[in-house]
Amino acid sequence: MSLGALNDHLFAQLGRLSNPDLTDEQLKHEVIRTDAMDKIAKSAISNAALALKAEEMKVEYGRTNMPKMLQVGSNK
Repeated sequence: MSLGALNDHLFAQLGRLSNPDLTDEQLKHEVIRTDAMDKIAKSAISNAALALKAEEMKVEYGRTNMPKMLQVGSNK
């Protein structure tokens, strides 16, 4: 999933939360779903920020090889 797709999912969830026709039970369910989505989204964004920082450092210091845990993409 891309960050763009993540953004689409988050805005779709916002739309579900703002549905005035939801019952109290449905709204509770959507709030729980929103909390889970928020946690996953924060983790994905943090991971993307780390990958970006690794790429920036790679460019800044002219590194062509990075430790495996900091490599972006599949280097098979």
